[in-house]
Amino acid sequence: MEPSVVVGVLWLLFGGTHIGLATRRVRGAIVARLGEYGFMAIFSLVASVSFAALVGGYATVRGDGAAGIGLGGSAPIRLSLVVVIAAGVALALASLVYYPGSTYALFRTASRPEPRGLERITRHPFFVGVALLGVAHALLATRLVGMVFFSLLAAFALLGAHHQDAKLLAERGPSHASFLARSSTVPFAAILAGRQRLVLRELPSPAGSPLRGRSGRCTPRFLPTVARM
Repeated sequence: MEPSVVVGVLWLLFGGTHIGLATRRVRGAIVARLGEYGFMAIFSLVASVSFAALVGGYATVRGDGAAGIGLGGSAPIRLSLVVVIAAGVALALASLVYYPGSTYALFRTASRPEPRGLERITRHPFFVGVALLGVAHALLATRLVGMVFFSLLAAFALLGAHHQDAKLLAERGPSHASFLARSSTVPFAAILAGRQRLVLRELPSPAGSPLRGRSGRCTPRFLPTVARM
């Protein structure tokens, strides 16, 4: 069987169970029976097992099958895509710094009246960062299986962002509608449209991380963004 088909099926398994469990009807039924922490335990277990199968399957066949687009042969294009990958990784990692106080944090009941920090640039820094990384890797992939794996990673991230907003809009109503109106998923789109402004002092810095206490030591306090999908 073509390796890209195998990886596509594994992506359907991971993506389908991940988003399916997070839908309001399914999540509500599980929470009603097992509670919020019970749901999180089941969600995490299914996600971990299906994602491990996906990554393991891809690692096994990543060098096989039909050729991919492989744009890395051009030095300027390769450099540009490496920059995109670096930007995506930086954006995704920086989003974890702000997660505890973000609009999308677990157990939050209302959205921020005003976007803050990275939310001014994109309301979904983690998902957008993963999408950038996925698209760039798909274009660099020398095998079709790699293109499929990373293209679906990017699509999954963007679908996750959309699903999360639709869910919170239904749950929180006006507070999230106001937040959506003052922000954007596409980086800098809200700023360029005049709905938002860039505040540099709110962006991550080694000395000013919200994860650092008064002692200056880093204290992890975030939960995975994907669990809020």
